[in-house]
Formats: sequence, structure tokens, C-alpha cells
Amino acid sequence: MPNKPGEYEDIKPVMGLELKERLIAWRASMMDKHLPDVDKIPGLNGRPWDISKPLFQLCEMVKPEVKEDMCRVLLGLVEKKAESKRESIEGQIIAAIDCVAEFESVGQIIIPTGEILKEVNFDKSDRYKMSPQKLGKRLQSLGLNTEISGGYSRLYVSQDELNLLKEQYGLLECTESAADNDVNDDDLHEIEDTNMRVVESVESVGTIPTNKISGCGLQIEDNETNFWD
Repeated sequence: MPNKPGEYEDIKPVMGLELKERLIAWRASMMDKHLPDVDKIPGLNGRPWDISKPLFQLCEMVKPEVKEDMCRVLLGLVEKKAESKRESIEGQIIAAIDCVAEFESVGQIIIPTGEILKEVNFDKSDRYKMSPQKLGKRLQSLGLNTEISGGYSRLYVSQDELNLLKEQYGLLECTESAADNDVNDDDLHEIEDTNMRVVESVESVGTIPTNKISGCGLQIEDNETNFWD
């Protein structure tokens, strides 16, 4: 979180009543509907896809025409995250493994960790060179299988395992360039406008029949109620 010192108002339950009412109205209007299936977005993998999938499902229900804007901005955020991971120690190790690995068949291959260490430390001053012990710990933290045989450490890795790590650390070639997915202030303002359009679409269901509201556990005497007034 950014460092924003200042005087802030204490959060009180009453401050969330309006949002709660809107959420109840949304639930009442959608309780007999199911979230649509959506195709996986190339470039959104792992945790980013877990987070963004329900957003795309809601987008498909409420405002499908803004899907392209959502894709562009989310891919841009993922690319920025990948850039920082590429420059990390783990990213350098994965790039070194990819450089020395030679896959000729399906299954795991054996790579002496000394070759990986040599590639990682290439063109680095002694001050910044990685030790064999540190490399071993980093390989284990990446979930890679290593063992010591005859006094030498070896890495066992398959093409699929390496590709997964390369994808997670932004080392696979993307179908779209980073420039296409870059997020700037104009993009963020555009997304804010998109969010407002989605909210307006949600608010269009503000008038809810009483029989649906009662299904949410509320008791309303009027024939209908409007939570947006």
C-alpha cells in the first residue's frame, strides 16, 4: 500500500449500508441466473486468471462490449508484474536453466547445477556472484527437484516444468508486445469510465419485485422497492 499519512475518518457500519443495499438488490435481480462460462484469456494464467475470471463472467452478463478494454488493461498489469519477476534472482536462474537445457525427448533431463551457476554468474563481479548453496536453496523454492550424486548436485527438470516457470516469470514470448499491453494514465481513466458504465447497468435493475427481495431474507410491505433512491 502507498504511504499516505493523514487524518482519516473512522470506518463505521452505517457507512456501508448503501453498498449493502445495492448488493442485496443485485443479488435479488440475479438470484435466478447463473454466471456464464467464459473462455480463458491467453496471457492470464494462474492466480491472475483465478482473480479475473469472475470479473469477466460479470462483464459478460452486464456489459460484454467492455471485455476488450478489460483484457487490454489486465494483460498490461500482468506484463508489468512479469517485468519485475524477470529481473528477480529466480527469473535469472530460470533463464540460465533455459539457456543450458537441451531437451531431446519427453520427460526429465539432468543438468549439473554447476552449469546453471556458471550461466547465472556470467559477466558478474565477484561481489554479486551467487554461491552454490544459495542456488540450491533458490532451486528448491522454485519447486525443482535436485539431488547430490558423487559429490555433485544435479537438477531434474522436464520441458513442461521449465515452460511453466518461464510463463510465470514472464520469460515466454508473448503473442502481444509489452507496448500493446502497457498501462498508462489514460488507460486507467478509461477503465474508471468503464466501471461507471457497468455500475449504471447494474443500477438499471434497482427496482426489484417484492417476491424476489423476500427470497433474500428481507421483509418489504410495498409491492416494490428501489434501493437507488
